[in-house]
Amino acid sequence: MQNFPGSGGLGDRRRFALDWLNAMAPLPGREHPAGLREIAAGVLGFTAAPAAAALAVPQDLRAARGARLPDRAAVIGDLSNEYGPGYKALHFDLSAAGDHPPQSYVTNASIQAANRVLQESTAGRERYPLLLFTLPDSSGIQFVTGLPVPGNSNRLQEVRRVTAYWNSRYRTLLDCLESVGQAIVRGEVPPQQAFRDGFNVQPVTEQFFADYKRVYDDTVRWLTAAAQRQDAEQFTQTLFNRLLFIQFISRKGWLALAGNSDYLNALWRDYQQNPGAKGNFHA
Repeated sequence: MQNFPGSGGLGDRRRFALDWLNAMAPLPGREHPAGLREIAAGVLGFTAAPAAAALAVPQDLRAARGARLPDRAAVIGDLSNEYGPGYKALHFDLSAAGDHPPQSYVTNASIQAANRVLQESTAGRERYPLLLFTLPDSSGIQFVTGLPVPGNSNRLQEVRRVTAYWNSRYRTLLDCLESVGQAIVRGEVPPQQAFRDGFNVQPVTEQFFADYKRVYDDTVRWLTAAAQRQDAEQFTQTLFNRLLFIQFISRKGWLALAGNSDYLNALWRDYQQNPGAKGNFHA
């Protein structure tokens, strides 16, 4: 594992985060705090908490309706600067949250209960939350932030979340971490504004559609050389719809090739190793 890149560029910090995410992927949830402390400190500027730092989760919060929290939360770190003591980060291993049906998502009730754990640990000082959840089915890590409701810091509003699934390439999360880290390094806005802007995934979504349109148009143009334009468009739309659906269910862990749930890339590597037996890749 590489060391914290210090004053290196954000590209260095992006690679740093990617290395730690890859290292965390095969580990059980109870071992994720070590990597999360490195990411919080090395990319976002947090002061890392001691490895053993943890908070007990009260029974009433673990049993709150719709919530699924473990009995302890790992303290990841604090982020303070000239704007004051801003953020506190906690990790909750939802895969160890008791005898509940496994899910692939974090409920809003769990997020609100986790924020209460954080706020009640600060002796009345309102803190902005960075809540980190190992997903209930252990399929990834979710990063969550939000704004305390005025007059009631135990409730969060404008909740924003970004998920890194272990079988994905973490592009969205890395984009978000890079944006937040850059804003905090510059120091031009309070950390809460950096997180709100950085965890706004709309620009990522717009970039996805821009990339999609570019590849779609290129594919149609290539196929039109051998088919009518209408037929090329219909074939491309059908193919792309199927690819998106396959990618969606593989990210959920519902589709795998030889145990690898990164299905499309696994399928492509399998074809490259033995192309002759299958004709072309599409077939």
